[in-house]
Amino acid sequence: MRIVLALLFLTPLLAAAIWLHSNSTVAYERIVVPEEVYVGKTCNCRCILDSRPWYSKFNYWFWLFIISAPILMFSLSPVHPLVNWQKLLIASVSILLCYVLTTPALELGHDIRNGPFTVYDFVPFQKSMDLIKCHGGSGGAARAFIPILGWFYAVSYTGFWEILWQLYHRKYSRKIPTKTSFGFLSSLLMTTGVLGVTCVLIVFGMAALFLFMA
Repeated sequence: MRIVLALLFLTPLLAAAIWLHSNSTVAYERIVVPEEVYVGKTCNCRCILDSRPWYSKFNYWFWLFIISAPILMFSLSPVHPLVNWQKLLIASVSILLCYVLTTPALELGHDIRNGPFTVYDFVPFQKSMDLIKCHGGSGGAARAFIPILGWFYAVSYTGFWEILWQLYHRKYSRKIPTKTSFGFLSSLLMTTGVLGVTCVLIVFGMAALFLFMA
């Protein structure tokens, strides 16, 4: 029952994301900035980005990626007689959904960051060559690696929530005995989750170190 409720909850969110993605007004507001911002030349890159309406800066694919795995994984009941088969199904759906969402989340993030600084045929009057310095790059390298790394993101993120699911039901709900074995699927997901979290911590640690030393 909880699995059905989770799917029913995610379905309208997915539909809303698709609607926003196909909405021409949202796409237009993402790239068009009030003309006075350019005329005055007192607004820096961040000011230009912030001058757009909030809904044009909202990365709905990213947040759908963030909430889908925990909703799906925590819809599993540890006392269900078919919990292992349910976990195989739900984990597969979570991994596939996260993988599918990775590319549009990355592309939308790039468009949100660079929309005002990209010259389009239908808004050339607002684009100035002195704003080229505000452009954050093409994002082509990241897109090239997504077909491969996307699977790692999806599996490690699902694995992270598998770890939290196990910890919650072992320590708090007490529905899983502490000495119960994890099983092959759970062990694989949790191992990948630990690797993913470790990689993220290393990347953020190195970034913080570079910023500190700069």
